[in-house]
Amino acid sequence: MTPSFTSAISASAISWALTLNGAIHLVQGNHDAETLKHHAGLFASVSLIKEIEAGGHRIVMCHYPMREWDGSWTGSWHLFGHVHGRLNHAPLGFSLDVAADAHDFTPWSLDEIEAELKDRENPFAVHERPFRSQRSPSR
Repeated sequence: MTPSFTSAISASAISWALTLNGAIHLVQGNHDAETLKHHAGLFASVSLIKEIEAGGHRIVMCHYPMREWDGSWTGSWHLFGHVHGRLNHAPLGFSLDVAADAHDFTPWSLDEIEAELKDRENPFAVHERPFRSQRSPSR
């Protein structure tokens, strides 16, 4: 799963994409305008946010990292790119930077993602909110 496999249009990136099995669904990022301009037909779908079910997991994918995403309270995963590994020092719940350049230019497998996330705690799965206003109701 690689939301960001190229930051510039190149013959080698297009050649690589053509070797992939199955349909290619692009989760569009900030460097994809030229790729789409010249190679839109390569993709079965193009979206800014893509939600899928895979391996028994609900997965929300976006090029950009999000602090909270649909289903984060119930354990869904968030896979993103854009930051080139710069957030790996401070992981947040079940979110993971899966950009190719943050993983030795190798796509992540579902098993690798599951192994990376399995021991993390879900900070969203709390029954009480940590902050409650102590203000009196307006009169």
